[in-house]
Amino acid sequence: MRRDSFPHWGSLLLAGVLSVALIACSNPDPRPAARPESAEARFMQVIAHADDDLIFMNPDLTAGIRAKKPTVAVYLTAGETDKPDANGYAAQRQAGTRSAYARMAGVPDRWRAELLNSDPDHGVELYTLDGRPEVQLVFVNLPEDNDPRANGGKHALTRLWQDSAEALKLHTLTPTGGKLPRSYEYSRGEVIDLLVEMFRRFRPTVVRTQDPSPDPRYQRNWARFNDHPDHVMAARLTGEAVRVYQRSGRAAVELNYRNYNVADAPVNLAPGVQRDKLEVFGAYVPHDPEVSLGEPYDGWLRRQYQRWPAGSSWAGTDEDGSLYAFAVRSGELTYWRRTGATWSGPAAVGGAPLNPGLSVAADARGRLHVFARSRDSEDVVTTSPGSWTWTKLGSPNDRVLPGQRRAVGTPVAAKDPGGALVVFVKNGGGGVSALRQSTSDGWPTAWLDLGGTDVQDGLAVGPGLTVAASTRTEVLRWKQQGEGFTAEAPIRAPRPAGAPVTGGGLLAYPVEGSGALAIAAGADPVVRQGTEGLTELGLAVSGDLVTLYGRRIDGSLTVGVGRGANLTWSELRGPVLTQPAAVAGPDGVTLTAIGEDGRLLVATAPPGGTFPAWTAVG
Repeated sequence: MRRDSFPHWGSLLLAGVLSVALIACSNPDPRPAARPESAEARFMQVIAHADDDLIFMNPDLTAGIRAKKPTVAVYLTAGETDKPDANGYAAQRQAGTRSAYARMAGVPDRWRAELLNSDPDHGVELYTLDGRPEVQLVFVNLPEDNDPRANGGKHALTRLWQDSAEALKLHTLTPTGGKLPRSYEYSRGEVIDLLVEMFRRFRPTVVRTQDPSPDPRYQRNWARFNDHPDHVMAARLTGEAVRVYQRSGRAAVELNYRNYNVADAPVNLAPGVQRDKLEVFGAYVPHDPEVSLGEPYDGWLRRQYQRWPAGSSWAGTDEDGSLYAFAVRSGELTYWRRTGATWSGPAAVGGAPLNPGLSVAADARGRLHVFARSRDSEDVVTTSPGSWTWTKLGSPNDRVLPGQRRAVGTPVAAKDPGGALVVFVKNGGGGVSALRQSTSDGWPTAWLDLGGTDVQDGLAVGPGLTVAASTRTEVLRWKQQGEGFTAEAPIRAPRPAGAPVTGGGLLAYPVEGSGALAIAAGADPVVRQGTEGLTELGLAVSGDLVTLYGRRIDGSLTVGVGRGANLTWSELRGPVLTQPAAVAGPDGVTLTAIGEDGRLLVATAPPGGTFPAWTAVG
């Protein structure tokens, strides 16, 4: 067994606390947050190529379309690569996309095509599905990364993103038989303006896009970005457009999806979902001679992973009894607050731009602390209601990977038995690191490395500061002892396919290949039948009662309530978009979730009881 201890800082403690205090900064009072313009759920995905959404955003994409939610896809490049007949190949790929969308919608592959003028100088192709007119496709037709004929040569979208001087102009293709009367030219700012105009026109409540910062542990054959450059640039351009859109007073929830590196992760879709996804992509394949249902596509199609897990600890109770729920909107901390029985919000805090994924925990005085990651500096940062002063806690990579700050995971925080807060993250080396609060208001800068390798994002921390983390083959565990942590025997079977949860004597995680729940209660895990396809788990402990839940593809929750592993299961229907949070209190357990319309959803069950239907807030 390995045991690691928090450093005894001595003179370093004072220096560390002072350095943290010097970089803290205060923010103005919170202000009302921008809200989605539409009162109904509306999806938009912005992707680089005509098959990216089918491969990397499904089954989420299919679920929304089959639920008849308005869905618009925006494809930035023509996907022509270096084909001699670039416009002909671009048209083939468009036809494949239309066929796959018609398959998802369950109607014939017939579309109305038109030129959509986004402004006096730019036009895009718009296709509307005849049998389901709420399904629409937009093709911008910028040159693809591998096209040497683009202005300036290959890597066009990368060069455009990097051109803050706006000197570069890229010329669009004109797909054969399409609706573009001519080629249009775009600067970096004009692409962002185009996306903002698409948001204004179609009013999405949710914007799906690709991975702006792929994990550097994987896909090293793509040396510069660890993914196809167009995927990364599409995500970065979309993220910037979402922030511009927010500054205009409107908002959308931005979701990022992993791309090529899902092949390096366990299969996390249920067998029936895998078959359905393969059949949808099978409608695209006959139109594109460069793809197939074999490898590498088969591996990608059996998985779907969001880039940053939301976690299940983004809501908590402050010292005055107020219940807070937090989210990151367009890089900005946003919160809702319940005082008594009344909810207010959303309100925006401002300050450091953040990556998605938050955790909250109350200190020994009951004061709530919010933990996140700065998008600019990659530091772990923290703030508290009331003061809203941001404090940088540094990065564990300064110790485990000096000079490299990428690939630090979403923080998870908890209070240790001594009353001090401890924040945990996956570090860039693939292990777990922790930082322990030194005083009620101070933090050191020396992170502790707990060890571990191949840790995936989404840590779990239970009572008594027990820590669990999934790798691609096993679940690692640690337990606090004194000032340090002791590694416990890992769980090697069944293999995990996602982040674990722990508490109340239970440890649960989704199983590779099926997504069914494996539940361990002091013994070897038992796979519970009927829970296939669950993702984004959460767990709350209230007295001797455990509430365990997971999200299904259709946005509903499967919820188990009971003692130990003796849980009574029920379904909580509703349009839950991402991983819910759970807060245990004297009135029972309150679940909070973000809905597909961008609003907060709340449901409270009395101790041992069932949850009522969701109530929308804000």
